[in-house]
Amino acid sequence: MESFWVSYASLGTLLSEVDYQRVQVMSWYVYILKCSDNTYYTGVTKDLKRRVDEHNGDDKKAAKYTKSRRPVRLFWSEPHESRSSACQREAAIKRMKRTEKVELASGV
Repeated sequence: MESFWVSYASLGTLLSEVDYQRVQVMSWYVYILKCSDNTYYTGVTKDLKRRVDEHNGDDKKAAKYTKSRRPVRLFWSEPHESRSSACQREAAIKRMKRTEKVELASGV
């Protein structure tokens, strides 16, 4: 499965029409946020924009980790066809070292 990087500000605008249609079919995303203290948070969601907004503003739905590290920004994301595959990838990313996460996001 091919991953792609997308900035929060231009969510959905960096993909070609064919890629965009393919991504729409994949309903789950693994994502990495970069927090204000330069740490990373990894999660799974069905809606990237909504989830980043929740991390930045909704105290009830934000992760405990990101509440004290705002603002956060979308650093990297990858579409998945199922929640199961997204959660497996999330677990693998959480086991990665910081340098490996940076390499993943930069496409190295």
